[in-house]
Amino acid sequence: MFLLEAHYSQINLGLGGGTNNETEFMVCKSLILYALEKGVTHLQVFGDSLLVINWLIQSQIFRNTKLQPLLDEILRLKLMFTSFSCAHIYREQNQITDCLSKEALQLDHGHW
Repeated sequence: MFLLEAHYSQINLGLGGGTNNETEFMVCKSLILYALEKGVTHLQVFGDSLLVINWLIQSQIFRNTKLQPLLDEILRLKLMFTSFSCAHIYREQNQITDCLSKEALQLDHGHW
């Protein structure tokens, strides 16, 4: 689950099924689109999946052909910000993110 820090906004979005990495990417994309819609120019994103964060900052090789288009789109969207950073945060140290992810699991696909 990702936490968007742009005046500390929180979003819950029902994504339906998928792998954990697919869900992480979809949440990140949704948060980025939300920030762009709100006119945010400097974005700091925190995620509890170190693997996904490493893929987003391109410090680890990505070899998932199914998810490649989604990662490519996120990387393209990142370029629209004056500054953009991603950081890993352990779930145990971030109760807000953990709580939001549990709430989002109760939502139907596409519901905010």
